[in-house]
Amino acid sequence: MDINHIQIALSALAAVLFIKGQGARSCGLLLTQPLLSPLPGFFDDANNASQAQMNPMQFSQTRLNAPITGMRFNQQRQNHQGNRLLQWVQSVRAGLKQVPHDFNWSGLAEAAALRARYGNDQTSSQPDLEWAKVAILIYSYLMDEVDSPNRASLEHSEMSLKAYLTGKLGAVPNDPILDVDQIIQWFFENPHISLDEAEKKASSWRKLAKEEILELQQIKNRLAIIKTLADSNLLPPNQELSAWLALREKLP
Repeated sequence: MDINHIQIALSALAAVLFIKGQGARSCGLLLTQPLLSPLPGFFDDANNASQAQMNPMQFSQTRLNAPITGMRFNQQRQNHQGNRLLQWVQSVRAGLKQVPHDFNWSGLAEAAALRARYGNDQTSSQPDLEWAKVAILIYSYLMDEVDSPNRASLEHSEMSLKAYLTGKLGAVPNDPILDVDQIIQWFFENPHISLDEAEKKASSWRKLAKEEILELQQIKNRLAIIKTLADSNLLPPNQELSAWLALREKLP
């Protein structure tokens, strides 16, 4: 499968996720697996490209018609696919491989994040850290390329994924994915206003300027990630953080 075919598949996946939302877990998994499964074929040498040549519409139709029971893959194989994709992204970042300037990195990141959250088995829903590494590396790659507003959105996606996986798998100090402290640090680095100022603004937020309301909404979104950790009893005692969480419901 060449780059254009992969881009078509990823664009289709992004559209499905946008329309149905990741909450539609069964449908999301069904569509993610067939669209992601051919990706490693792209990372082979050019001499092997002929193995995966297929009309993209024919490929999608064939895969989407497969029964759900046929969508379960061997865990070892899936980890291998994630690892190969990780190596490919690393090669792109190092300038060793080239992709089109309009390559759908965002679609690939979201697809990898979805696989990281739910794994490859609809029944067990076991998270997959190999795919998490792929998603996080792509988020980092994109953050190096975009302006500040989009960077904040990418950081939010990255931390949301880390918080979810930490809640499912447990906290591991100093781990690049499962370390609670790095998420807490990220939260405290982001609010540009103090807790006292946020409390004052929250009490009369309807009178605020649009930009100030947006700022409070962004804080609330970040607090949603912290709440994920709190709901899993993973937060260390922190009076200030507890005060921020108490403020969350009062924010617009």
